[in-house]
Order: sequence, then C-alpha cells, then structure tokens
Amino acid sequence: PVVDRALALDSGLADAHIALAALLLRYEWDWAGAGREYVRAIELAPGHAQAHEEYAWYLTAVGQYDSAVAEAKRTRVLDPLTGDRVLGWVYQRVGEFEKSIAHYKTSVQLDEHMPWPHALLAASYAMSGRTADAAAECDMVPPKRRDSPTSGVCAQVYGLAGRVADARRIIREMEAARQPAADPYF
Repeated sequence: PVVDRALALDSGLADAHIALAALLLRYEWDWAGAGREYVRAIELAPGHAQAHEEYAWYLTAVGQYDSAVAEAKRTRVLDPLTGDRVLGWVYQRVGEFEKSIAHYKTSVQLDEHMPWPHALLAASYAMSGRTADAAAECDMVPPKRRDSPTSGVCAQVYGLAGRVADARRIIREMEAARQPAADPYF
C-alpha cells in the first residue's frame, strides 16, 4: 500500500503514521498497533491537530476516557473548531450529554454553515431525551447541505421526535442518491 511506501521512503512522516493507524484501527482491527502508530505520529509532530484528534477517537474506542478527554483538549488548543467537536463526541460517548451539548454548540457557533456539527449536536440532544431540540437542530441544516452522515442522523432524530414523515423523506432521498456519498451505514 501507499502508506508502506511512504514510511519506507521516510519513517519520520507523521501523516503516514496517522494513515497507518487509521488503516490498522478501521480495517485490520489491530487496536494495539493503531495506538502505537498514533503515539508515534504525535512524537514526530506534537503540534499536529489531526494526530491528537484521531488519537482521541482511538482512546474513546478503547475505553480510555480520561486520556481521550486530554487528547481532545490538546486538539482544541491546536484547532478550536475540530477540538470542540472531538470533545463533544468524547463526552457524548461517556454519557455526559450536557458537556457534549456545550462543546457541540461552540462548534456550531464557530461555523454555523457546516452541517456535521449540527447533526452531532442533534444526536446529543436526542440521547439526552431532548428530541424536540434535536429535531430543531436538524432543521437548521438545509437539505442541500446534508451529506450522508448528517442525513442519517437527522432521519433518526426526526423519527425519535415523532416526525416520521420527515424521517422517511430523508431515507428515500438517501436511497435515491445511490452514490458513494450516500453511505448505506447511515
């Protein structure tokens, strides 16, 4: 693969270690190997926001929540927009929905035109039982700005909020798209 070639040419490329970690985590399920690669990327480039961001996702996935929060906070220092989104996600995963909502709100305020932060905020609202707030957040995303993940979250949120017709409409739109952006997972 390209990652192996990049590392063979220069083992000091943080981006190559990040890419290898992502491959190990998502496709080979080599969790320990992925962790080592994220750590190596951060050693090589301590100021690389993406390395800290992805390491925070990894730490959350393996249940190391305190460390995940610390990495997300490092990400936030390096890249406030991404960092608040990562902190929101970590807090969402541990069930601290009010903290999650606060960070997602900040992320939305930093760039209100990005659809994904709205969907993430909507998901935290829904998980905390605030389905009307969740649906209202999805209403903030114009349909033309919805990507597959955003559409999937909003369809679920609308269903939970009792807006079944809206949920079904989004699902039909996603099915009709039948393109790579319409990821069946969502």
